[in-house]
Amino acid sequence: MIIKGLNRLDEETVRKIRNMEKAVMEIDGVRENVYLDDSLHFDHRIKHTFIAYEKDQPISFIHLFIPTQKEAELSAMTLPEHRGQGYFSALLLCVREELLRYKIPDLLFVADTRDSIAPLMNDLGAQYDFSEYAMTLEKSDWQDESPDNGIKLVKTKYKDIDTLADISVAVFGESKKDARGRVEKSLLASTRESFAADFKGKLIGMGYVDYESNDPGIFGFGILPEFQKKGYGRRFLSLLINHLLADGAVRVKLEVDSKNDHALHLYQQIGFTPTSGYDYYRKSVQSEREN
Repeated sequence: MIIKGLNRLDEETVRKIRNMEKAVMEIDGVRENVYLDDSLHFDHRIKHTFIAYEKDQPISFIHLFIPTQKEAELSAMTLPEHRGQGYFSALLLCVREELLRYKIPDLLFVADTRDSIAPLMNDLGAQYDFSEYAMTLEKSDWQDESPDNGIKLVKTKYKDIDTLADISVAVFGESKKDARGRVEKSLLASTRESFAADFKGKLIGMGYVDYESNDPGIFGFGILPEFQKKGYGRRFLSLLINHLLADGAVRVKLEVDSKNDHALHLYQQIGFTPTSGYDYYRKSVQSEREN
């Protein structure tokens, strides 16, 4: 077994990973492809993808999504005929060493809710943390029923970075440093666009669109607390959907925390339907070394 750790993925490596995913899905059923874009990572020196090879053929991989130093989200796949042979465990050791090197305290294991992952998580000492729904809106099902309440959709620019960071802090409860870093990376990324809700000349909400996959995905969507539950979020989201569909999209995707009842209700009212779900299990990186 040869293991390679990478902090940058070239086209050939991405192709090999996607081919592995296709082989896994033939056995396990259709899943969402692992999100490989690293443009939001807080430190681009960190190795985020680890691949195990046998005779130059990729057998198993782990990919990390690391937007802040607080935690790394881990997704993994092993070819069905090579499972139970220690590839994942070997990769996980490499991951832990890398995260300890950069003082990242927690791992979040990401698993499709259709997979029987709980026994493995128990063996690893990882505790269930939360779940998310992946939701999709088809263009054929879309009807904009939001009234015009003064909200305007605007595409944001780098000059808006501080305002967007303040909104992000207020909506998502993150630190100003983390918020500003995430906003900056989103504004500069070639595969993303940043939008805001303008109400009487004041930016009161924000949202990003990711174009890495075939269908645009909305993320980081939120309205300032003092403007919530007044129809502004619904109007802002509707205007954003109108923009994406007019631009050629046939469906729009997003993800929502299963405990966020308000957001989940809004998305379902607008027409989004759950297509899959993900469970997140948390594990301290440091505790594993102590064991």
